[in-house]
This record gives sequence, C-alpha cells and structure tokens, in this order.
Amino acid sequence: MNQESLNTASAGGAVHLQLTQESEKHLLKAAKWGKLIAILGFIVNVFLILAGIVISLVLRTSDENSTSFGTIVKYVSPIILSTIYILVGIMGLIPAITLNSFSNSITLSVRNMDQKRMTRAIKRLGALFTIIGIYTLILIAFYIIFIIVIASAAMFAV
Repeated sequence: MNQESLNTASAGGAVHLQLTQESEKHLLKAAKWGKLIAILGFIVNVFLILAGIVISLVLRTSDENSTSFGTIVKYVSPIILSTIYILVGIMGLIPAITLNSFSNSITLSVRNMDQKRMTRAIKRLGALFTIIGIYTLILIAFYIIFIIVIASAAMFAV
C-alpha cells in the first residue's frame, strides 16, 4: 500500500486516513468553491427575505381593484405571499450557513493539520447533504400535492 491508502497502523484500533498533497489541494479547491456558493446563497436569500417584506408592504397599501399587480392579488393574500418568500429565504440560508461553515473549517484544518477541525468539517458536509436531501423530499411532496390538486380541479371543472 502506498501513501494514498489507509494507514492501518492505528492507536486503539481506529483506522486513520492520510491526506496527500493532491487530496489537500482538492479539498482547498472545494472549500473555495463552497465559499463562493455560500456567499451567493447569502445574497440570493437575503434578497428573497427583503422581497417578502417589500411585497407585504406594497400589496397591503395597493388598491385591491388595481390590476398593476396582476391577478395574483385576487387569489393569494399579500401576507401569505410575503410569508412564502420570507420562509423560502430563511430555508435557503440554512444550507448557505452550513456550506460556509464547512468551507471555513476545511480550509483551516488543511492549513493547520488539525484533525478535530477536519472531523467537524466533514460532519458539516454530511449535515449539508442531509439538509439538501430533506429539502428535496419536501419539494417532491409539494409537487405531488400540487399535481393532485390541479388534477382534481381539472376534473371538477369539466
């Protein structure tokens, strides 16, 4: 076995993983891209939250018969619409914060050769995938509910 393989000389029966310079380079590259994506996530989600606040203020003060906002005002309460924007923004901040935390931890752990910080970084990466997986399942459930509601409405409209 070479340096890239698992080091089985362990203390207390635990198996240790050695990182090569190439592995460290890839981890640092992933951390840089993760940081960029996290920053973009912060920006987009803050704009969503601000849009939710602006929507609630603007649609509350607008005339209910005004057509400048289209037909959505007739069918959806401004409070519900703004709440959806704010909730989606907050939900989007959670993976951005987790990704930012992973990126910071992985960078520091590689530069300082800190095993504890590396373990925390990998744990945060796992948490990120868990969050994205849960969000994906929730989104699929909403799609299924939406399809059922639309199909039911179409059947009763005919």
